[in-house]
Amino acid sequence: MSGEKNSDWLLLIIALSIMLLIVAYPPVFINALGRVQYAPLLLLLWAMSAGFVRGIGFIPRQLLVRLVLSRMACYFTLATFIEIFFIHRLANY
Repeated sequence: MSGEKNSDWLLLIIALSIMLLIVAYPPVFINALGRVQYAPLLLLLWAMSAGFVRGIGFIPRQLLVRLVLSRMACYFTLATFIEIFFIHRLANY
């Protein structure tokens, strides 16, 4: 071990923020009909998982897992969540 730090504080803060949002205010993911919106929730959970994995500095060995839990996957799923969740919510008003 060379003692290098691979942690990414921004991703860890994103993951903790997502976790607090889901735990503190779950009604955000319920639509007007009272049903859970699964697609945005899945994207947000994926971004949270990738944020925690890369935020603490863990880099998976397997290529597929490394890609799914990468820094770019976190940013991409978070951006897609924002686009799906907020754009569709604004379109309903």
